[in-house]
Amino acid sequence: MMKNVLVTGYQGFIGKELNGKPFKGRLENYQDLINSIENVDGIVHLAAKSSRISCENDPRGCISSNLVGLSNVLEVALRRNIWVLFISTFQVKERNLYGMTKLVGEELCRIYQNEGLKVKILRLPIVYGPDDRHHKVATRIMNAIKSGFKAKIDTKKKFYFAYVTDIAKVIENEVDMMMGNIGKKSSLMTLDEGIRKFLHEEKK
Repeated sequence: MMKNVLVTGYQGFIGKELNGKPFKGRLENYQDLINSIENVDGIVHLAAKSSRISCENDPRGCISSNLVGLSNVLEVALRRNIWVLFISTFQVKERNLYGMTKLVGEELCRIYQNEGLKVKILRLPIVYGPDDRHHKVATRIMNAIKSGFKAKIDTKKKFYFAYVTDIAKVIENEVDMMMGNIGKKSSLMTLDEGIRKFLHEEKK
């Protein structure tokens, strides 16, 4: 089903795990989005300045990508009557530019939702896996283990983590729900066989 879904940020850490239609323009260019949504049912919006460090190093770029880009995505989706899955972050609760742009982005989604747009916000935990940015804590720990060293850990604070391929599956499941594809179409005979198998295993 992802083949009819436009994915912004398709070359990113999470986006490259998805098999949607890649958006290849600039989000700040409204016409690029218009030109990309032919035969598209919805948009998974991943593209963003996606870390505290990158936003601090380029605050104007952060605001442009994370807010102007999102605003264009929402406006195009509203006009073309397609849905949007906005990928947000747990960092909306933190006082930094990245978190603030994502928090404002969530409010933008709610404003457009009130205008009639079908939009859902998905807040992600800390996502880790191969080929991630070297400065992220999970990546530093993995690299230390691979090198035979013990990672330096200076906090007992607990965080939520998720592996990148697991997050990709979560996004795909959310897309299925946005598309109305909940459950699997089967015959009553298949349902009967499934129930019999379940009851048989339950008796063991």
